[in-house]
Amino acid sequence: MASSWYILALLFVAVAITQCNIWDFARMIKKVTRKSALSYIAYGCYCGYGGSGQPKDLTDWCCHKHDCCYDHLDQIGCHPMFKSYKFEFVNEIMCEHDEDDYCASKTCECDRETALCFKANRATYSYKYFLYMKKVMCKDPAVHCSMYTF
Repeated sequence: MASSWYILALLFVAVAITQCNIWDFARMIKKVTRKSALSYIAYGCYCGYGGSGQPKDLTDWCCHKHDCCYDHLDQIGCHPMFKSYKFEFVNEIMCEHDEDDYCASKTCECDRETALCFKANRATYSYKYFLYMKKVMCKDPAVHCSMYTF
């Protein structure tokens, strides 16, 4: 059963990579945390596609804030899921700020903050939340994004 979930997650990632900036974000996560981005697919109530309920730990809170950041960018017309960007990693992540592409710069910043959040909260990562069944386990009222400023 677990292998079926793993295959499904990999299939989801393969489809998503062809359609959005997830490849940029995945490279950033790997550079910052030294963990595969696959570690965060379907983690807790907010990592991966969609989100609801109460975040399960600090790692899941990173994903909640990331979802809110993307929601904010969607609201101002940026469509971050489809926005590719460039970044460099020497000692830290540096987003290339393109004056001609505000949305790419802001998308990179959302992803950068999340990758750094994952790194800062590596100790909270728990395999019990990996491939978490969100629809069943995340039924608490959703946490609103109004707690953040973007």
